[in-house]
Amino acid sequence: MTEFIVKYATIYVLLFLAGFSFVLSPKTVKTNKFNNQLIIFFSLLLFFLFASRSFHVGTDTLGYVSAFERGIFHPYDIGFRLFLELLHFFSSSRRFYLYVISLAFMLPICLFFYKVRYENKFIMFFIFVNLFSFVNMGINIIRQGIAVSIFLLAIYYFGKAKTRTVVLLFFLSFSFHYAMIVPIILYLISINFRSIMIPFLCFVLSIVLAIFAFDFLSFLKSIPILGSWSILVERIEVIAQAEGYRTGFRVDFFVFNLFFVVLGLISYRNAIKLIPQYRIYLSYFLFSSAYFFLMFWVPFSDRFGIFSWIFIPFVMLPFVQQIGLFSKIGRLFSLLAIVSIHILMLPRMSFF
Repeated sequence: MTEFIVKYATIYVLLFLAGFSFVLSPKTVKTNKFNNQLIIFFSLLLFFLFASRSFHVGTDTLGYVSAFERGIFHPYDIGFRLFLELLHFFSSSRRFYLYVISLAFMLPICLFFYKVRYENKFIMFFIFVNLFSFVNMGINIIRQGIAVSIFLLAIYYFGKAKTRTVVLLFFLSFSFHYAMIVPIILYLISINFRSIMIPFLCFVLSIVLAIFAFDFLSFLKSIPILGSWSILVERIEVIAQAEGYRTGFRVDFFVFNLFFVVLGLISYRNAIKLIPQYRIYLSYFLFSSAYFFLMFWVPFSDRFGIFSWIFIPFVMLPFVQQIGLFSKIGRLFSLLAIVSIHILMLPRMSFF
């Protein structure tokens, strides 16, 4: 455990120094090639960090690797099950398992940030890996971590590649973790809104409902077709019966998401002139935050929060662009804000 924390702290310091230097560097230094080099370098460091960790780092790691050694695979999430069976065909080594799983998590993330064409995309990458949920996805909630990374690739290829490529990536993401049906649906809904008003109203309504402890799980189960989906119902009941986990209106998570919503709304009018897709990004963040708030009364609500947190780099886009709202000040603000929040959220990291 101590070794992992030391390695993580070393990588984080290097990442911060690189980010700080990057923000203050002249425009000529921040070429697309240099962005890509930094993204690849730190992706490799993070890959080796996760792959070489002790089997006791991450509350679920030992259970995952022990089951893999014995050839016992998760009964649900058919994509993840088939993936493990394929791995087990080549080797039942627990170290082999961690290396391949870590690669499956980090490779799509690296490819996503490598391929996006936004300026200063290294700062976007910096923001993403600074989210306290990032390490949790890498060492603990492994299935969800891989599913999220594949989902990001699907978002990148949406509108850029053939429809079947996007559908395949969405399906892979869903097959690794069935809960990914939520962000997939929310993203597809967000694409069809020409105004931010409805997503914002849903966001506000969710706050009111969450405060008054609206029974969102029962509501989901009452929806025709969706409510009768046996896998969903089963998992809802398992989650609802979990004990020893804090539930109720989470002021900490509410303030966390609200901070980025406010930033997004402040920058929205100017942002959509610079970044046409920003309406989709902010709409998705509002919808996914609303869903997260409604799940506050359910154990493990932070795992639903991940669906919104993965879009924080997109919400921060207007502040990190070369011609953004605040130019260099915006990039410096983004870096310092994310680092400060990261430090505040350290106690919530699963290896502490």
